[in-house]
Amino acid sequence: MLAIALYVVGALLLLIIALAIERWRYKPIRSERPDPRWLDTGERFVDPETQRMTAVYFDPASGERHYLAAPADSRPP
Repeated sequence: MLAIALYVVGALLLLIIALAIERWRYKPIRSERPDPRWLDTGERFVDPETQRMTAVYFDPASGERHYLAAPADSRPP
């Protein structure tokens, strides 16, 4: 009985960790203006979840990539 309880607790803990990583890793598309320090990579794509044109920006200071809603006149490659 103890083994089953430990298995269930372990599985739930693994699920909670996976959800936390997913939330941290996959950030929503933001509508704000890009920070002036960010570089536009030129990448454009249609986000499959929201169907919005998305622009990719790179922050050279941190190495992060930021995904922002692209201006209306942007087109995918």
